[in-house]
Amino acid sequence: MSSILPSKVMVVYRTRRCNGQPSDMVPAIYKKVVTLEESGWTGAGNGVQGFDGTKVLHDTVIALFDVGGTPPTNQAALDALAVQLAADHYNWLSVSFDEAFPEIIAPVVDGLTDLIVFSYQIDQVSTRRLSAPYNAQPEEFCHHDLANSSCKDNLTATPTPIITQKDPGTFEHYGPLATSSSGNLILPVFLSKLQGGLLVQKYSRTDTLACGCTCNWTFVVRDSCSGALLPGSRVSVSQGGIEIAHCTTIGQIASVTRGATGSNFTSVPTVTIAGSGSGATAIADMQLGSLARTSGGSGYNNGTFTGTFTGGGPGSGATFTFTVSGGVVQPPLAIVTQGSGYTSLPTPDFSAAGPGSGAAATVRLNVRALVLMESGTGYLSAIVGITGGGGTGATGTATVAARCTLDVPSGTYDVTVTPPEDLGYTAYSGSLSHACGQTTTIAIDVDNDHICTGTCGYGCRILPKTAYLTWTTDDGFDQVDFMGNPIFRVKYPSATLTVGPPFPQYGNNPAYYSEPFDLDVGPATPNGPHQHLTARYVISCLGPYVNWIYQNDDGSWSDRTNYAGGPGTSTSPGNVTCSPFRVVGGIGDSVSIGVPGRDWAYTRWTYSG
Repeated sequence: MSSILPSKVMVVYRTRRCNGQPSDMVPAIYKKVVTLEESGWTGAGNGVQGFDGTKVLHDTVIALFDVGGTPPTNQAALDALAVQLAADHYNWLSVSFDEAFPEIIAPVVDGLTDLIVFSYQIDQVSTRRLSAPYNAQPEEFCHHDLANSSCKDNLTATPTPIITQKDPGTFEHYGPLATSSSGNLILPVFLSKLQGGLLVQKYSRTDTLACGCTCNWTFVVRDSCSGALLPGSRVSVSQGGIEIAHCTTIGQIASVTRGATGSNFTSVPTVTIAGSGSGATAIADMQLGSLARTSGGSGYNNGTFTGTFTGGGPGSGATFTFTVSGGVVQPPLAIVTQGSGYTSLPTPDFSAAGPGSGAAATVRLNVRALVLMESGTGYLSAIVGITGGGGTGATGTATVAARCTLDVPSGTYDVTVTPPEDLGYTAYSGSLSHACGQTTTIAIDVDNDHICTGTCGYGCRILPKTAYLTWTTDDGFDQVDFMGNPIFRVKYPSATLTVGPPFPQYGNNPAYYSEPFDLDVGPATPNGPHQHLTARYVISCLGPYVNWIYQNDDGSWSDRTNYAGGPGTSTSPGNVTCSPFRVVGGIGDSVSIGVPGRDWAYTRWTYSG
């Protein structure tokens, strides 16, 4: 028997990767070698050694590998199957028979029987049963392991179309798992070839293919003068003169940020977002804020320990350290990590110090972060409030953006932004590139009829370059209207005076002035005295106003506020008591022109923004 039985049987299995990335490799095959003795063949103990050789068998069951792991996760099942196949092989080889019976019988059919022959002749019938000839045993077997269903990798799937033939018998092709990034398709490339009768596949590289997939492109539109948001702006993207998509910006809450953490919270406070819009919501994420021992208990092991917390809703991650002396937990308790997600007060756990009991502490929470839940609409500004929960002192801020989002493929587009009408802005147009998920901020400039004023500490403003002083008749006298508001009554009208550009800017003063013009301020009676005044129109961040000025000896012009004594005193020329018509304090300020005790026309103008 030793001359026909090999000393070893090797069973070879294909492999499969069950996790990781396409570029992660696992062994191409898994093989199990079983000796004659290990097979459990019954004749192995009768001095049969077998010749020095190895019989190779293949099975369709798959060896399952985790990336970086050896051996396969289903090794036990594979090895047991290999032992069974080896034992069956030795049994097949060790049994040989050729039996003939002079009659028709029903022979026993088993795995060792290869052929049964029934013969019918005129004077004789017979039955013959034969074993398989030597080396006629099968070498390919088909089994299945149920564990294969939990392996999620799909590398054994049918390959997608061939890219190139690298050399005879080796092909390069796309395979799983495909992913996407920035609107492109990321495809793994594999090499496959026949090796030892098996199709062997290995990872080669990844290719990036533009797939034209649509993805988000968010636009934020702002005023280039002040940085103010511009809701109601229409954003259009086009290619080749054809509009692909458009959207209109709305004021939304872009993010919320925690300021001060606050203190002494026993539950989650309420977060409110107030402003010109509606619908924005946020919640507070709570963490451990303070921990104070109230009882030291007794019976604990001495030393320094790390404690944890139980309860507190879904919160987790908070830890603290404490010291035990004389079996008693000593103050203070030191917070190590504050955790997150707590909705109620957790309970400190002192069990790390052994079997003691009675230790307790007071726990309080504070705000770890604010989480935006809904962005809302219609916001130009917003104020964050944090109330309730038993604590105080927590603050937060909100960032507002006038934005809208389009769903278009990545690429280069002609972008046009049309701001709301009658606000003093010009449309934007330009060529912009889009990558998936990006946010593009566009600043809208003022048009030719407006000026972006300086800050003056009040914030930049966009104001019209041209104002009109309209002179109208009232009871034989004329009244000056400025920007639609009555200013004072005048004598000797000259129809409509237009004060317009250009406006020079003087020095570092963030204001623009018109050239000086003259006004005659008249009395209440036709024959009464009148006062000649010189003024100029001013555009500044405080708003537009009329500035009364006088001419110096050197030909320069100065504010009346520079006169000795200042506003409200007797000034030259004439005995005119004049508070210069200039808005200094902002909205709500008012000034008047008149002479006390005289019958002058008297009017009052209030700056209303």
